[in-house]
Amino acid sequence: MPAFEVHPGQPGDLGGWSDDDHQLLITEGRRQLDRQIADLERIRSRCQFLFTTALGFLVVVFGTVRTIAGPGSHRVLPALLLWCGAVVCIVVGLLGAAALITTRKDLQIVDAAVLSRTAPPVLAQLALAYADAVRTGENSVATALTVQRDAVLLMTVGAFIYATAWLLAVL
Repeated sequence: MPAFEVHPGQPGDLGGWSDDDHQLLITEGRRQLDRQIADLERIRSRCQFLFTTALGFLVVVFGTVRTIAGPGSHRVLPALLLWCGAVVCIVVGLLGAAALITTRKDLQIVDAAVLSRTAPPVLAQLALAYADAVRTGENSVATALTVQRDAVLLMTVGAFIYATAWLLAVL
């Protein structure tokens, strides 16, 4: 999934920083990466619920197509068109939730094997690696959150359109 660029900042120059400053940056970088992983897991969990809900709602919507398109109403065509619009919104929301459940998110990590081959001062390079990794994770979290928001919006719009179609057909 392409990521939105919400964290355009580049790591700064760490020259002249003390070892304590580097250690503080490493600690903050680890905290931010842990938060990003937790955010992505929460988004994934919510999307699993959204996917299940959308699937169940889609079954209900398909189960009432005879009520919507039933004979005897002069408003069959508008109700059926609204029903089709609701189905499209719900299916697209369902696919958005499925995408968030199944796709790989871009997160950078600090590879200990690569770090073991770097020349001293290792602490400064580790601090720089954490500062660089945070940017990629923030972009991934923002992208996943945007797709989740859009999927929820589509499901909500689909539900309102379906309710309108049903009311139009039965009243």
